[in-house]
Amino acid sequence: MPRSRSSLVQKDACLTHLFLAASLHSWDLLPKLCQNCFDAGCGIAEVRGCVRHLVVVAGYTSSLAATKHLYNAQLLPEDVPGKSGGPPGNAFELVYISVTDAVRRAVRKVDPVLADWIRVHLYGDVYSSPGLDMKQKQLLMVAFLGQANMLEEMSGHALAGMRFGVSPEACRQALDLGFDWHLQRLSPAAQQAAQQVQQEAQAALQKAVERYDSKYAADGPHESQFTIPDPTSVRLPPLPPRHISPGQQSSRE
Repeated sequence: MPRSRSSLVQKDACLTHLFLAASLHSWDLLPKLCQNCFDAGCGIAEVRGCVRHLVVVAGYTSSLAATKHLYNAQLLPEDVPGKSGGPPGNAFELVYISVTDAVRRAVRKVDPVLADWIRVHLYGDVYSSPGLDMKQKQLLMVAFLGQANMLEEMSGHALAGMRFGVSPEACRQALDLGFDWHLQRLSPAAQQAAQQVQQEAQAALQKAVERYDSKYAADGPHESQFTIPDPTSVRLPPLPPRHISPGQQSSRE
């Protein structure tokens, strides 16, 4: 099967810029970058999905801060349902396929509780949430993980992206976008070390491309639509009641 040479499409490039700016806390740039996403044809669900996906790499605090900046700029006019609670979706299995069990064992060896959080919530809810498709999510991960010098993880997500139908060229462009954002924040002295990391990241990505060509390319794109066991878990969660412990209740009586 001929390899796709398609480049990173404009709306995915815009989403990647928004994701990187937020992950690097460039808050003042977010409204303009968000508007660029809309101008490129992104829907509100894709923008919400992009900002929510920050939880994966930058945590709740950064995701919430980015959302508040865009909300206050009146760029998030409506809520969009997301995966919240219920049985986990299967995004983990889609990304890691045959090495799923090995990856889970490796993470569990480091920290069993963290491994379960990653399985149940990070992949089961956040990664399995609609808004962005799995190809878009892999591009965001490649862009962030490369400049963060997490090259093994970057290679894994690049490989998953190519299995889902992302072109190697699009992965390379996403990787370069990440380093463009990272390098412009560094002093000239620090840029030299970062450029060395960039070369190593490019070499790691090339190995992922070669692995894809030798093992997966002939099969065509793999399944990239995640499964959500309970469709009602894609929702706008209600505001829960405040939890009052028995001790608090006694002190109020």
